[in-house]
Amino acid sequence: MENEEKRELAAESAQKDETVPETKSVPETKVAVETDTNSAAVPEKKGNKKPAKEKKAKKHKNPYPFLRWLIPPLYRLIFPFKYINKQPKPQGACIWVGNHYTIMDIIFPAKMTDQNLHYLYKKELRNSAFMRFWLDRCETICVDRGANDVRSVMDSLKYLKNGEQISLFPEGTRNKTDAEMLPFMSGATMFAIKAKVPIYPFMIDRKPKAFRMTKIIVGEPFEFTEYYGKRMKAEDYAEADNKLRERMLALRRDYFAQEAAKKQAKIAAKAAKKQAKTEAKKAKKQAKLAAKEAKKKK
Repeated sequence: MENEEKRELAAESAQKDETVPETKSVPETKVAVETDTNSAAVPEKKGNKKPAKEKKAKKHKNPYPFLRWLIPPLYRLIFPFKYINKQPKPQGACIWVGNHYTIMDIIFPAKMTDQNLHYLYKKELRNSAFMRFWLDRCETICVDRGANDVRSVMDSLKYLKNGEQISLFPEGTRNKTDAEMLPFMSGATMFAIKAKVPIYPFMIDRKPKAFRMTKIIVGEPFEFTEYYGKRMKAEDYAEADNKLRERMLALRRDYFAQEAAKKQAKIAAKAAKKQAKTEAKKAKKQAKLAAKEAKKKK
């Protein structure tokens, strides 16, 4: 009996020894599984993480149409102006070119087209926070006159090739002298030749003055077709600039000559009318005298 009890105790202890490693191994395997799953889960979370959205620059609505509707009528109340030989409003790409007296000269081409104009302006205007605000929103083209500004050239050609219109003043600055026009800076003819678009020239007859009528003389559109397809050099562009300058000056000179001729014709017509009136009076007086003498003879 004692031997059987000893055997049973030995068997039970043996069973315990066999089961203990098994029970100990369970938490170890669990831990191993958990650590494996956790380690695997970390990259999954990183992989599933959505990339941060890039902040897009806020695009403002172009206020140019509203400004074109608002400003010209207000300006016209103090600085009246009218167009001479106004052309039909162009559709499609073209370049508006005029002489320059004041910053408000931009109004004149704006009222001759229904499309939004992209104005070229000198970089120095950006020094004013007020000007910078409106220039950025109206899709204008900044020009750095002191450098080889490739950006402004590319922007101008991009607008033209998209069928849009640009406006610039070839003098590059306001004319505060007594000269008809200042020397031209390159740009207008180069854009017209490269993009193969027409130029619409206009000339302001004189510096605008409060409550005095200013006349905007508009020329017929033309193209530099003689330069299309030609390998242009600096002297070719200079020649084209000179042609444009002479054409614009002739536009105003011809108008002044026509106005002078009209004025002379009016003066001559007035003098002729006065002379005819005087002669009519003289003839009437002589007729009365003759009638009196004939009456006396009777």
